[in-house]
Amino acid sequence: ETSRDFATEYIDVREIIGTSIEILGPKTQKKNIAVTFNTDGQSARVPGNRFLAEEIFFNLIDNAINYNTEGGSIIIDMEKKGESLTVAIVDTGIGIPGDSIDRIFERFYRVDKSRSRATGGTGLGLSIVKHAAEILGWNIKVTSSSGGTRFIIEI
Repeated sequence: ETSRDFATEYIDVREIIGTSIEILGPKTQKKNIAVTFNTDGQSARVPGNRFLAEEIFFNLIDNAINYNTEGGSIIIDMEKKGESLTVAIVDTGIGIPGDSIDRIFERFYRVDKSRSRATGGTGLGLSIVKHAAEILGWNIKVTSSSGGTRFIIEI
């Protein structure tokens, strides 16, 4: 959290997301969650840090699984416009109440303590995501309803 000294390299965001999906495959299968990864076919290589990018995408996809419904879905859309790359991760899960949206990136904050305990969370995942995105200079937005959550990462 206090270190801003991370090596910058060219990373392939498509590959990092694909690896995260693969690693989390058994978890999605257990909950019968369909994962769709849409890309526009353009290069997804951007300057960044692989470790931090892996933390961001793994945590967001893991949360999309943990807080999804049995038989739900996750759609990941990646689009490049000029030099910017946008990734949207959308799930059909339980959603985040409006009064909690502004707090979800706080360390140890949990929307529903009993639900978080059931999923084994520590309340650190989204805090890690937010700090890693800040270090990389990426922007992250979230919208949610009772029908699911959408995280948008602007690179």
